[in-house]
Amino acid sequence: MTDGRTLTCFVVQEGADRVIIRNAEAQEIVLKPGDIDERVKQTLSMMPEGLVREITIPELASILDYLEALPKAKP
Repeated sequence: MTDGRTLTCFVVQEGADRVIIRNAEAQEIVLKPGDIDERVKQTLSMMPEGLVREITIPELASILDYLEALPKAKP
């Protein structure tokens, strides 16, 4: 950020006048594009390695269905 902060997050929505990001604590933050100094794509996933190794495909599909059914947060 132009103020010296470093944020690690996912871009949720991006437009000409704002960028909405979500951090690991599921907090959404609205930024002005001009406040972003640099953007870098991470090479490692934020998901812990091996987390889904013991989950079956139907279990994983069920988790994804659940997450997609959650109400969307209002910015």
